[in-house]
Amino acid sequence: MKRYISVIFLLVLLVSRVGATGLQLMYTTQANGQDDLYVIGIDTEQVRRATNHRAKDSHGVPSPDGRRIVFNSERVGWWKIWVADADGTHTSQLTAPTSGADYYPDWSPDGKKIVYATNTIGNGDIVVMNADGSSARNISSHPAQDNFPAWSPNGRWIAYASDRDGSWAIHVTDPAGGNTRRITGTGNAIEPSWYPDSRQIIYQSDNGGSVDLYSVMLDGTQAPKRLTASKGDEKRPAVSPDGKWIAFESNREGGSHIFIKSTDGTEVRRLTHQGYNYGPRWMPLLD
Repeated sequence: MKRYISVIFLLVLLVSRVGATGLQLMYTTQANGQDDLYVIGIDTEQVRRATNHRAKDSHGVPSPDGRRIVFNSERVGWWKIWVADADGTHTSQLTAPTSGADYYPDWSPDGKKIVYATNTIGNGDIVVMNADGSSARNISSHPAQDNFPAWSPNGRWIAYASDRDGSWAIHVTDPAGGNTRRITGTGNAIEPSWYPDSRQIIYQSDNGGSVDLYSVMLDGTQAPKRLTASKGDEKRPAVSPDGKWIAFESNREGGSHIFIKSTDGTEVRRLTHQGYNYGPRWMPLLD
């Protein structure tokens, strides 16, 4: 009985620290000897497994309505884009089982399309397809490497990283592949993710020596702002749907773990405690 009361007391403390947010994160972990997708609640740190397959599953992204997930998987030998229900059931392969890899998928905000990167048609290109895998179209078509696409919450832009100018930088384009422009300067900038207002992008860069997180305004009115400066490497950032938290992976305490940082800078907290963990993405906040 005392143990039960202690557990309840601990959960109450966790909730009181960050508030009853209801926020959850999907991430990839090797905690059980294979790469699978898991979901963790930031209020209670309770974890559930979303996929369980002998092949590697990674970089899961929940759909805007929370009912499905899109992810990378090696189930057919090459990295391909798959979808499943949110609990990992009813899986379906979306991209063709040809040689080469498809990776880093993301949903359009209406859930009707998916953007992803591929090296099946060149060094690395950005492709948009319908959510059922049909009508895939290359929207970058550049001899350089384009990777890490992220669709803006307002649906107007797709951000991605490209080395077309000699070093990795963040670019944006409209969903048809037009109006492309570069929005970061020097330093290897990759892994863009959007703030909820679609006016600002967060990304990782080694511009300061170590790998840290930076933000930049879409309209270029402000210089990039450094958000972390730990002794470790901070990678793959994602801003929560309410704009109050940044999730990222870090080796600041050894290994690779998922952390959250309040956007006002007042709190940093580690969420995972075993295994190699990476690629956090927020579950949508649903009414």
